[in-house]
Amino acid sequence: MISSGTNNLLPIEADDLAATEVIGAKARSLQQMTAFGLRIPSGFILTTGFFQPWFDIIQHSPSWDAWRTGTREMWPALCAAMKADALKLPFSDLQLLTLEELSERLAKHGPSQRFAVRSSSPDEDTATASFAGLYETELGRSPGELKTAIRRCFSACFDHRVFAYKAARCMDVEQLSIALIIQVQIDSDVAGVGFSVNPLTNDYDETVIDANWGLGESVVAGTASPDHFVVDKVKGTVVEWRLGAKQASVVLAAATGTTTAPHPQRGAYCLTEAQLLELSTAISGLETMYGHPVDMEWGYANGKLSILQARPITTYVPLPAEIVTMPGARRALYMDIALSKGMTSNAAISPIGLDWLAGDMALMLAHCTGNGRLDVKSPAGLLYLGGRGCT
Repeated sequence: MISSGTNNLLPIEADDLAATEVIGAKARSLQQMTAFGLRIPSGFILTTGFFQPWFDIIQHSPSWDAWRTGTREMWPALCAAMKADALKLPFSDLQLLTLEELSERLAKHGPSQRFAVRSSSPDEDTATASFAGLYETELGRSPGELKTAIRRCFSACFDHRVFAYKAARCMDVEQLSIALIIQVQIDSDVAGVGFSVNPLTNDYDETVIDANWGLGESVVAGTASPDHFVVDKVKGTVVEWRLGAKQASVVLAAATGTTTAPHPQRGAYCLTEAQLLELSTAISGLETMYGHPVDMEWGYANGKLSILQARPITTYVPLPAEIVTMPGARRALYMDIALSKGMTSNAAISPIGLDWLAGDMALMLAHCTGNGRLDVKSPAGLLYLGGRGCT
């Protein structure tokens, strides 16, 4: 805990984990991984309490009232007005005190050290809502630029895409909260993302890794075609190597921020087999630690692996326990009928819907075969209907 007593500044390396409502899901994940002994870039968290005064000001402003009464079609322009107001907000005395303390803490890294400012909303990086690419990230910032970077990241809360994303998921669009992470910037030689489940095939026995030279921003933002690797995490072998075009890499600029340029080794794989196996082991370890499939952002600098964040995967299909095979065992064949021709739903089917389908199919099979005892309610039967889960 920081000595000022404001509770608005907390370290990533903390003995006691803070609540998600206080530091957001991303920051809490960083605290958990640090406590787990993983290499996480050092840094601090500006809590949701630090930004609450700014939300109070915006939510009592004419631009907020105009947004609340405006139509969805008007959101881009109305949100731009709120973002402009947010960028002009002054720091309160208490906020300035907190930032002074942050500056003192970061000074131990030296005046030339660069920092990354990342969002950590309580709504972000959850199992049902990732907000990927919607909030702002500032990379490669000097200590003197942190106040401006903090304002920019805060203002992203009012981006019309954030409100649209929330509305599409039936989230309260007027409930706003944000924390920010200020971390030592890792000058990665190679970076990217990894998944503990193959999101393309839904294979639980495979990890998938996408990578490019430089910082991971080109992979996360999709501005370059990365190298693509698939690792059998049961056997510990790389089963697929796919060379990406890696059109350009994002690297730290000489003075501040980042720049994009072609990498001289873009025609070569950017990861070795040893690194791929190390990454697969780290991703699998996180999956075990969290108890669910995860995707991970990572970077190698000077040959050392750092974990930048980890969050639940939102792009895989959770299977009913009855048809999940043991690691390394022969796979069970299944079909997602919600995605088949003729179905009108691509969402989870409710338990009552599954029960109705099972009964209906049992009647049809009995009519066609003359056998009224066909088992359609267990994985060992002729036909089994399991669901992704619905609440």
